[in-house]
Amino acid sequence: MQDKIRPHLPQGVAIPETETELKQSISSPQFRQIVQGFSTVFQSGELSSLIAQFNFSTDVINAVNQRDLQAFATALDRFYQTSNDTDTTMDMN
Repeated sequence: MQDKIRPHLPQGVAIPETETELKQSISSPQFRQIVQGFSTVFQSGELSSLIAQFNFSTDVINAVNQRDLQAFATALDRFYQTSNDTDTTMDMN
């Protein structure tokens, strides 16, 4: 399970060592509170103005404006993959 999560996290972020520890983390009241807070802000549309202030792709912004969480996650993943590819190319030059 950790191997499936790792590519979606920033480099250097520690994740629990075992599946049991991971399940405990995502079942914790703190994690649930954070997810609930994000969900409330996302569904209310309040996130749109914040996201617009950053240099995200049009796909990310459109997904937020449409309040489509799946499209948001997909667009964000694509955005960061593209950013990482660009960073890697710049590092090689």
